[in-house]
Amino acid sequence: MLGAAGFLGGVAHGFLYPSFSVLVVDLVPTEHRGKMIGLFSSLIGVGATLGAMLLGVLAEARGYPPIYGVAVVATLIAFGVFLLWGQSPESEASGRIVPVPVPVPVPGA
Repeated sequence: MLGAAGFLGGVAHGFLYPSFSVLVVDLVPTEHRGKMIGLFSSLIGVGATLGAMLLGVLAEARGYPPIYGVAVVATLIAFGVFLLWGQSPESEASGRIVPVPVPVPVPGA
């Protein structure tokens, strides 16, 4: 069971980390991208470490249900911050991603 949880956590990290890195690159001006990627990478580690420690203490003191409440509140706060400050219309990268048509084989054609 622990191996499956570790596998799923790794898969989730593999999807989310690159996506968030691209979001940082898209929202930050070119001259600050290096600093922001470094800060983002550092804070991911700090957040994972502190979150595990603090939520572990909370789970030990109050049980597991409260840690899910804390996770929901933290997620809603992060979503609110993104809605307020995460969309930069003057970003140099806006509109940079262009979908590429992929040929789809048609059976019988």
